[in-house]
Amino acid sequence: MILGGTAPESVLSSSRFVTVIRTLPRLVRGSLLYRWLNVNLDSAVIVIDLRETYIVGPLLRVIDELNERIRPHWERSRLQSIVYSAGSQIKRFGETRVGELVLGVLEPPEPIDDEAIVNATNGHDRNSKENEQIGASDSE
Repeated sequence: MILGGTAPESVLSSSRFVTVIRTLPRLVRGSLLYRWLNVNLDSAVIVIDLRETYIVGPLLRVIDELNERIRPHWERSRLQSIVYSAGSQIKRFGETRVGELVLGVLEPPEPIDDEAIVNATNGHDRNSKENEQIGASDSE
């Protein structure tokens, strides 16, 4: 059916509303917000800037301000020289035999590899099956 001498397709194609509706998806997909929300991140790495959070951000600003006010006094204080000299003494102690023994005792163990656990478990299961087979052949 023709409305006012024009076909319905030509009415729709010349409509501003239809033009906006057709271009809206392209505009949305091109927006920064859409791209930010749909970015494919590496699932192993998540970075959060704590300065932008509501709770930690103000706390970090207070710490930064205190640091700026305290630093000049710390650099001229006697406590700083005591702390630094104690640190150098501890470092020298760590280089002695007794220090190396103490560090060896206090050092955490190496992390266990998951593959080593699987291999150890499989080996244990294999040995128990072999023992069962030996026990079964002895009873025959």
